[in-house]
Amino acid sequence: MEKSNYMTVAEAAEKLSVDPRTIRYHVQELGGYKKLGRWFVASDLLEQHMPPGNDNDPRQLELDLEGGE
Repeated sequence: MEKSNYMTVAEAAEKLSVDPRTIRYHVQELGGYKKLGRWFVASDLLEQHMPPGNDNDPRQLELDLEGGE
């Protein structure tokens, strides 16, 4: 199995144009792990939540960004 590339929560949030708290809320869905007090998420899983052709449009994310029911 190929090892995934990881990015920080801040990098992921910037890439998706969302607040870092949103990424932390979904850290388990994004293959996150914590090392030395910092969260990291798998970049390939992050990409899976973006539909093709809508790379930086947070309205197109396939995550519940509102944290709703």
